[in-house]
Amino acid sequence: MSAGRRKLLGLARQQIGGPLDRREPIADGSVIVARDHYKLLYRLDGAERFLLWFTSEHDGVVTDAEFVPSFASEAALLAFASGSGIVVSEETPILHDLDVVRDWLAYPRPETVDCTATLSAWNLFGDVARSSPASGGLFAAADANLSAVYDKIFWGNNLPAVAPQGEAYQPVWTPAEVSSLAGLLSQGLDLFRLVTRDAGERR
Repeated sequence: MSAGRRKLLGLARQQIGGPLDRREPIADGSVIVARDHYKLLYRLDGAERFLLWFTSEHDGVVTDAEFVPSFASEAALLAFASGSGIVVSEETPILHDLDVVRDWLAYPRPETVDCTATLSAWNLFGDVARSSPASGGLFAAADANLSAVYDKIFWGNNLPAVAPQGEAYQPVWTPAEVSSLAGLLSQGLDLFRLVTRDAGERR
């Protein structure tokens, strides 16, 4: 993600009261970038589950040997976090509905692009790719080449922090952009399925 896109997302997080990066000084004058951990709720194939997401200098999800533990309940996530010495924010998570993306991919059309669901999924897939670099390299490379498409999705959310008052932006998509978006989201969904594991599984 470009610096400009990170700046815009930072402004949006300030507007909606979301997490911001924190830097903590240490004795030699350098800094440790702290991680703030949150419950991330997602829906895929009709099932709602949780990941342990963090925000820091680079956002990501907690991994275990390159895999991303997925939890069937909030209680299971909190038990894992407690056993790992991780403090989790009490903030209520917002649903990342990956089924919307899955269904759109079955018949990708410009008029049915859901900018809200797509932005949430795209950001999540990017965080997963960053946290699982051995598996996420292809998605990260594709992501880096689609900044213009990402920006249209971002502005299509019309976030109060960045949208002009009284105006709404409705993206107009070319066939090439729809094809590129479908390819990226398909890669992201495949990556997500590949690296997430039920936290109770032993493989």
